Amino acid sequence: MKQWNFRFTDNKGGGNGWNSVRARGRASAIKKANQWCEFLDYTLLPHSVNSDKHVYDNLISMFN
Repeated sequence: MKQWNFRFTDNKGGGNGWNSVRARGRASAIKKANQWCEFLDYTLLPHSVNSDKHVYDNLISMFN
């Protein structure tokens, strides 16, 4: 299982955000991310789904 990062847009407020899911492959990660986004009324940006550790580290560093 890999950690997959993704970005999304808030359908109500129009803001952007990011989160991550654990999945084996990219298709599974997109499916899980899409389910998460639909539950919270967000729109997934499918092109943003990746498992690059460098991207993850950059995202986390914004919150330290």
